[in-house]
Amino acid sequence: MTSTLEHTASCALCRRHLLVGEPARLYQDPSSKRFLKVCPLCYERAERRGWQADGTPIVAVHANPPRDHLLRERENLIDRLRGQLQSVEFDLDQVRTALAKAEQQSGELRALKRENKELAGELRRRDRDLRQMHDAKRRAEETASQAEAAHRAEITRHHDVAAQLDQRVAQVGQLESRLALLEQELERERRRYSDLSEARRLEGDSRHIRRLALEAFNRSEHVDRIVAISRSIGDPVVHVAVDGGDLPRAVRITVAWDISWYEYLVRLDLYEQTVSVDEDARGGDPRGLPPDRLHPNAVLRSDRVVLTMQAYGVGAASA
Repeated sequence: MTSTLEHTASCALCRRHLLVGEPARLYQDPSSKRFLKVCPLCYERAERRGWQADGTPIVAVHANPPRDHLLRERENLIDRLRGQLQSVEFDLDQVRTALAKAEQQSGELRALKRENKELAGELRRRDRDLRQMHDAKRRAEETASQAEAAHRAEITRHHDVAAQLDQRVAQVGQLESRLALLEQELERERRRYSDLSEARRLEGDSRHIRRLALEAFNRSEHVDRIVAISRSIGDPVVHVAVDGGDLPRAVRITVAWDISWYEYLVRLDLYEQTVSVDEDARGGDPRGLPPDRLHPNAVLRSDRVVLTMQAYGVGAASA
């Protein structure tokens, strides 16, 4: 998360304007994650509030504007590096999760390969049976021909044998039809598994899922409300995260201002090609939300929400 640093020449507690050359220390408010300047008279008051000293050297408020500008640039740089470290740790957790899921899918693929191997063995056994039946038919025909030549009195028996052979031929035809149906079913299952495997692979890519969820959200009527509110009270903090690993995949979009917040759930199933966008919750003070949902990884641009570079593990987007 990119912390917010107030660039002001006043103390954040007593609001007293700092004198030229007067030192001030940076403190972080745990509730808002903002870094604030505190004058020496308010150090104890900040610590009683639970504020944490940043640990950086004492900074001084100078009257020289260029030096103040350099100080702010240094503080912004430190703040961005802190946000990038947290983003890298978050992406590392995502990679571990994706690796575990890939190992599970690899096991499922091995099981399917074993089933395909067993089915191929069954097809080979059926082929052997067909060849044996063809051989039996040929031998029976030869026997019938020899018996007819040897004695016409046995012609009735030969007719019975022919009837049995016809029955076997019918059985062979049924088996051949069944084999063709099995081959067609096997091909359909192969195509279905290929489509399902590709869809599940894409659903395992959290960045791809978040991009698809934002595209669906930007096409919904909910984005109009966010744009309208932003025109009144300013740009919000936007956090986009994959919510759990169930199907359909759920992506939670949190949009928060200082006095109001909204949460939306986008559910996607790439194999079934279904998507839904619903408002999940809303409230007033966003400090009641879990802190990770207030980490911005997306921004509102004009009439749509887009992911920042931080969402791709590269770093925070410039203001």
